[in-house]
Amino acid sequence: MNLSVNVFWFRRDLRLHNNAGLYQSLKSSKPVVPVFTFDRNILDEQEDRAYGRVEFIHNALSRI
Repeated sequence: MNLSVNVFWFRRDLRLHNNAGLYQSLKSSKPVVPVFTFDRNILDEQEDRAYGRVEFIHNALSRI
C-alpha cells in the first residue's frame, strides 16, 4: 500500500487563515500532516521564560 500525504511545515507563520502554503496543501485530495519544530533559540534569547511569543506559539499550536 502506498500512502501519500502532504506534509506542511509550520515555521514562523502559524496562521490557519490567509496562509497560502497551508491553503495549497489543503486543496489537494491527500491528507495533510502538520509539522512544527519548536526553536529553542526563541527561549534562549529571552530572559523571561514567560515571554509572550512562547505563549502565542502554544496557543496557536493548540488550535492546529
